[in-house]
Amino acid sequence: MPLEYKNICIALYDYSAQDSEEISFKEDDILYILENDDEEWWKAKLKIANEEGEEGADGPIGVVPSNYIQEAECSAVMKALYDYDAQSDEELTFKENDILYLYEKDDPNWFLVKLNDVFGFVPAGFVEEFSPDEDEQPSESQPGKQKSFSDAISNASEQNGNYVDPLKVYARKVAHQKSSGPFEVKTWSVSEYSSDKKKKKKKGTLSIGGDKIFYASESDKAPVRQWNINELSDVKYEKKRITISFSGEKAAKFDFNTSKGDAEAIHNKIQESLARLELPTVKLDTPSRSSTHQVQGDDVEYEEAYEEAYEEEQEPEVIEDETEEVNEEDLPPPKYGIALYDFEAQGDDEITIHEGDKLWVIDDVSSKDWWTIRKGDEEGAVPSSYIEIRGDTDSDNAEEEKRLKLEEQKRIKQEEERLKKEEERLRKEEERLMKEEERRKREEKENERKRRDEEKRLQEEKKQKQALQSQTPPALPKPILSKTRTWSDRTGAFKVEAQFLQYVDGKVHLHKLNGVKIAVPIERMSKSDLTYLEGVTGE
Repeated sequence: MPLEYKNICIALYDYSAQDSEEISFKEDDILYILENDDEEWWKAKLKIANEEGEEGADGPIGVVPSNYIQEAECSAVMKALYDYDAQSDEELTFKENDILYLYEKDDPNWFLVKLNDVFGFVPAGFVEEFSPDEDEQPSESQPGKQKSFSDAISNASEQNGNYVDPLKVYARKVAHQKSSGPFEVKTWSVSEYSSDKKKKKKKGTLSIGGDKIFYASESDKAPVRQWNINELSDVKYEKKRITISFSGEKAAKFDFNTSKGDAEAIHNKIQESLARLELPTVKLDTPSRSSTHQVQGDDVEYEEAYEEAYEEEQEPEVIEDETEEVNEEDLPPPKYGIALYDFEAQGDDEITIHEGDKLWVIDDVSSKDWWTIRKGDEEGAVPSSYIEIRGDTDSDNAEEEKRLKLEEQKRIKQEEERLKKEEERLRKEEERLMKEEERRKREEKENERKRRDEEKRLQEEKKQKQALQSQTPPALPKPILSKTRTWSDRTGAFKVEAQFLQYVDGKVHLHKLNGVKIAVPIERMSKSDLTYLEGVTGE
């Protein structure tokens, strides 16, 4: 099978890979596109020049941003001299007189060409360079070769015989030739207003150079978007605001806000890019809200295109848009409206509004994108997409006033109920706090009383103890001296002078001279003491 190249592209700018799946490249590098199913990211193989690597060495493969590259032009148109059957997967089969588009001839023996949108190699000896002057077969334009109007007509048909409008072919060829030379890319910081979101604006960068317009949003980090200048369908410019619209497959509309100087610079750069096209149907505006740029592109009128084809150095036709001033008496009656989103004034002629604001639209005819409104005692311009008309009759106004009055009454009643509930809540909270404070004070008072009682008790006990210690104990009763005798134990080690009191339970109770009474077990008594006891007790 032939090479699986979807296309061959050339890099517009340098790009540094952001992760391992991407590849880096430099401006003017050649990339072979392997997959282009995704609109924004394509899988590609980078071509390695012979002086940078071995012949036939494969370059790195990875994804690249599609808006950083564009389709490469063929370097020549070739015509097959003989039939040829492919001998390998990378070759192409062709017939004699087939038209092929040459992209590479790094190898003098094998050329890389495209046939019927398929890329592959063909032997150099089987083809020769083909000039459109020799035959009316279709060919892709060669860089730097001027095309006349007759060239466009003679080459207007595709290979399959389908009719193609030659004027459109010529317009595209002229546009490409005028934009293929060196150009300067200029860049401006802008703010994009969104009509379908509540977000006021998004930051971004607008770039214009040659026949290209680029826009990169800084807020949502989306890939850079790109348009050809001939896809421009409408431009409006005044002071700090500029609106740009594109048609075709990448149709879009942007409402940008920037400085007054940058808005004028953007407008002038667009005029410069349009002038490079030398298209006769370009309509340029003067600074006003109602002015527009009209780039007709493929819808070129036959007579105008024919005349331009024979004017070699013709300046771009500039038709000044003679915008009629709108008199105040021509304005319709004010219309009642509601603000859909917040909008913050960026200039002296604008007015700040907030979602839900009630206002009057006093001029919606001077510009379809910017309306003049009145809010209270203030007037100013706001984006028309931020306003919704709610009716302009007396009955509508009366009904609206009634509705607003009912809403206000409901709001006041709800506010009164809220305040009443809040007051009741605060009262209950105050009562709770007061009760809590009283309880706390009672507990503190009770704790203080208990502490004082405990201190008093301890002091009383201390006093009583001290009193007992200071008192002289009463004298013990003394024994009758005439009845005392000396008592001793069996060993004779213990002796005491005492009066015998009684013998009870095997113990002898004695009354000592100091008044102390003691009880001595009978078995410890001496023999003389036992004899005395027998005589006294009779036992």
